[in-house]
Amino acid sequence: MKKIFVLLVIFIGVLQPLLSVAEQTKIDTALNSGALTSEQEANPINDQILLLKKLTVKLEKKLNEEFDKSSVKSLLSDLPVTEKNIDERIKGLEEEESEIITQNQVNKLKEKHLKIKSQIEKVRQKYTDLNSAEVQLQQLKEKYLNVKQLIVNPVNNEDVTDLNRTLFGSLELEISTLEKKLKLNKEEISQHISQLEKGYDLLTNWRSAVLLKRQRLSSTTYSNLELQKEEIRLRDEIESLQNKFNQNHGSISVVQADEDQKNIYEKQIQLWLVGFDKSLIKLMEQRTFDIEEVPLNSIKLNALEEQYLSMIEKKQMIEELREVLEEKKIELKKYVDIRGKQPLLENAFSQREQALLHQRLLLKKEMVSYGEELNKRRQEITFSLDELYKGNNLKSAFKRFPESLKQMRYQFQISFQMLIDQVKEKLLLTIFLTSIMFLIIVGLLYGIFYGANYFSYFTTPKEGKEENNDIILILFSILKSHRYLFMFISFLVCFIYASEISYPSNEIFLTLIYGVSALTVCLFVIHSKKDQYHRYFLASLMAISAILYNLARIISADLTVLYLYEKLFILFLAIFVWLERKAVLDYFYGNGKSDSKLYRFYEKILKILPWSVILMCVISLLGFSHFAWAGLSYIWEGVFYIFFLSLGFQFINYSRKKLKIYSLKHFKHGSFIASDVVSPLSVVAKIVWIWLVSLEMFSNLGLNETNYLVVNSLLIAQTPLITIGSSEITLQMIGLSVITLYLVFRFSRWIKSFSYNWIFLRIKDLGIRGSLSIFTQYIVTLFGMFVTLNILGIDLTSLAVFAGALGVGVGLGLQDIAKNFISGILLLIERPLHNGDWVYLDSYEGTVKSIGMRAIKVETFDKQEVVIPNANAISNSFINNTHSNSTLRIVLYVGASYDNEPKQVIDTLKKIMQENKDVLQSPEPIAFLWEYADSSINYRIQYHIDVHKSDRLLVRNEVLREIWYRFKENSIEIPYPQRDVHLQGTFNLGEQEIKNKQ
Repeated sequence: MKKIFVLLVIFIGVLQPLLSVAEQTKIDTALNSGALTSEQEANPINDQILLLKKLTVKLEKKLNEEFDKSSVKSLLSDLPVTEKNIDERIKGLEEEESEIITQNQVNKLKEKHLKIKSQIEKVRQKYTDLNSAEVQLQQLKEKYLNVKQLIVNPVNNEDVTDLNRTLFGSLELEISTLEKKLKLNKEEISQHISQLEKGYDLLTNWRSAVLLKRQRLSSTTYSNLELQKEEIRLRDEIESLQNKFNQNHGSISVVQADEDQKNIYEKQIQLWLVGFDKSLIKLMEQRTFDIEEVPLNSIKLNALEEQYLSMIEKKQMIEELREVLEEKKIELKKYVDIRGKQPLLENAFSQREQALLHQRLLLKKEMVSYGEELNKRRQEITFSLDELYKGNNLKSAFKRFPESLKQMRYQFQISFQMLIDQVKEKLLLTIFLTSIMFLIIVGLLYGIFYGANYFSYFTTPKEGKEENNDIILILFSILKSHRYLFMFISFLVCFIYASEISYPSNEIFLTLIYGVSALTVCLFVIHSKKDQYHRYFLASLMAISAILYNLARIISADLTVLYLYEKLFILFLAIFVWLERKAVLDYFYGNGKSDSKLYRFYEKILKILPWSVILMCVISLLGFSHFAWAGLSYIWEGVFYIFFLSLGFQFINYSRKKLKIYSLKHFKHGSFIASDVVSPLSVVAKIVWIWLVSLEMFSNLGLNETNYLVVNSLLIAQTPLITIGSSEITLQMIGLSVITLYLVFRFSRWIKSFSYNWIFLRIKDLGIRGSLSIFTQYIVTLFGMFVTLNILGIDLTSLAVFAGALGVGVGLGLQDIAKNFISGILLLIERPLHNGDWVYLDSYEGTVKSIGMRAIKVETFDKQEVVIPNANAISNSFINNTHSNSTLRIVLYVGASYDNEPKQVIDTLKKIMQENKDVLQSPEPIAFLWEYADSSINYRIQYHIDVHKSDRLLVRNEVLREIWYRFKENSIEIPYPQRDVHLQGTFNLGEQEIKNKQ
């Protein structure tokens, strides 16, 4: 708060004197410089009355300025046409036997046209002056009323002199007279403007008709003049047919009405073709150099680049015309499907297509030739040897080196003197602007520091924890620890801009400021405790050489001397990077290592970067500066691309993390928001950020639509590979289609999850929710397929043929796939199966895991996944144990001895089932006598369980185990199976054994 208060005091201290001076300037400008009487000096009311009188006289003088009306009349009197005869004169020009238009007549019309235009600007300026006078008059009236209110006060009235009282009494009448005069002047000027604009429009139409008359026939079917005639004729015929149709609409038959509409439509198509031909002629009029007459190697580079840019514009026009023609052709095709063949119109469209194709091929050939020549020229420049290494230029550059230093010194003295003079001339304004800009920068700086305290991302890690090696935090720490240096540099830069000194003085001072700042950063930011002197020495040499090189460029030093400064800077840069590469890496690594992929990526870039810079420096020292600077610019842009890309990714990842935590804490369905909203939005944000940063990088590197490589790549990508019907398939279309399909499938998967968790959230039946979400995915996928076909240029109406072919394919080999797909849709609609149902399907028993487009996944109780085609579930019967509810009946049999009473056994069994918490009591469990068996009386037990809450085998185990214990407690015996064997006659065991031995 203390710092903010100090800044506020400084701001007010600077602003207050400036406002006082400004106010005093206004008063001095308004008051007359003549001396006032002592009485008037003592009374401000008299001063204001005199001021009102002087303002009134000044405004009256302004309104009495004469306007040259004769020039307006003379310009309008000798026009070649009037409103009454212009249509007749234009029709006369259109006749073949009309008089010949000479170039002298055309020049006179042009001169007349320009004079009227100039006069209109003068009259409009006069009208603007009158508007300004009207504002001044309104202000005068307000001041008059204010003074009038002051004079009403008796104290002020006594102080007014008799002369001033008389002056004030006449002011009201004078102001009223000025109002009337101003109104009359504005009306008169408005009439002049209206007359001049009408004359200008008449002359414009007449001049256009005269120029059209002088146009010659072109190499196309129609000239512009003939097309104009054809256009007028067709418009008249369409208007006549339309009026006739409207008048006779109720009295003619349906057939005749249909025929009239057909004629009108065909005339409209012909009129559209005439307009298309005019655009085509305009396109063909754009000429380039004739390569046979003027070889490309004799044309200057600037002229070649201009011609190449005009070719690119022509290419865009051809593409626009082609798209318009395709749209109109689709419309004509629909008309032909209804009305039948239209050979004339179809042939006309075919001719235009051939003309566009011809122009496209010619342009492509020309662009290839021009592009190759441009690329050749640029390569020659890039790989050309510097002028410094040619002849004795190196020796002469060393001789001129001292002179260049003197030139810099003189230029600095001149610039410094200009700065002093400029500041003296606008001292207060310079101080004010400097203070404002500096305070804004300081406010933003401390705002960043203050806002960073609320983000854990920028907080300093505690002791014992690993420090963050994020490059953003490194730059933030540098800015924070050297903020006063940054503020001082900002103050100097603001002062230079506020002084408004001209070039080259401003660039000289900014070069010195930035150079010294870079030297300071090298000395105090990247440093170590040992070997500091050689580091300071190298950093100083590099900064000084950079300053000298830029100063030599600014003062337009000799080219060879400029190359010499460049080599010195490159040499010191290479030595500095070579010796300090480890120090720079140690500085970044010293913030703590990490196993993250981003950190490893930084590490690889930092290791390659110094060697790349050194390689470019060596190439420059060998004499290929153009190539070296191009390489350094690519390295620079690449570093900034990676930096800004990672900067955006880190911010997006941090925001995603915070938003996920916030949604989990504050929203009921926070997990769904985090997974289905925040995460997809972060992916979209990253894609958009990559796109924006890439566009900026390509623009900075010159990789735009005017670049030879880009243009030729686009030409290759737009070259038709195959033709399907009337659609040409290109690499560009295929690439866009692949990207579109990828996005469609990604979006359809997301929309499935989103609709399940959000759109259909209130549907309690999870199976229905799943079906609806799958349907939504199918719809999005189908729509995406249509979009992809549209990108490929395939007419969707032609899908009828494809559908017929698909029907044949289904009948031959795709019937199983189609049957399973349709069966899947029926399963989703009918819902005989749900996810999680316990089913017995195709001799497999288990739980339904998913119902897909082709098959059902069932997980058996052995944890095996079985894929069953959908058609099997539709065609065959199956058992769904949990279709309508999750209740399942379990039947057990148990035997008891004949010695135990049946009532005791039944009561014991019922009690066991009633006490088991997993056995449902509704329906009530039942135990009853089932049969009299050989060894026991068998009893049947029936109970129900909820399979979603209880495990069938575990409940069975508990029931059977409890039966054993309860029977034992109640002395109920579970008998073993017994069998009585009755033997008839006698059986001697001894005799039988002897027989067996024999």
